[in-house]
Amino acid sequence: AMDKRCQMLEANILDERTLRRGLVIEATDASKSKDQFQDELMEVRHQLNAAKLDVECLTSEKTTVEALLKAHREREQQLLASAAAIKDGCSNQDQELLQMQTLLNDEREAMANQVADLHLSHEATRLHYEAVVEQWSM
Repeated sequence: AMDKRCQMLEANILDERTLRRGLVIEATDASKSKDQFQDELMEVRHQLNAAKLDVECLTSEKTTVEALLKAHREREQQLLASAAAIKDGCSNQDQELLQMQTLLNDEREAMANQVADLHLSHEATRLHYEAVVEQWSM
């Protein structure tokens, strides 16, 4: 009976050792799996942080580009307004120049007519006085 009992106890001890070994292996595998999962989690966190930094960088660049674009559009509007003002000024100057040319041409014609009238008047007066001088000389 004692031998049987010893054998049973030894069988129980052997079963428990086998179970413990299984549990140790299971715990070791679980620990390795946990460590691997933590490593993967850290890698994902690093990638997420890198992605967040990329997003922040891109957001900052987007803001900068938007500000530059707004400034460029404002400058373009200023240049267009300035060009329109210059064009209007040139147009006004062209009109004034045409008016001046027309006025000068009219004055030239008037002066040419006056000169022609003076030549005719001079010729008539000269002929008249020549006739008067001839009458006195006789």
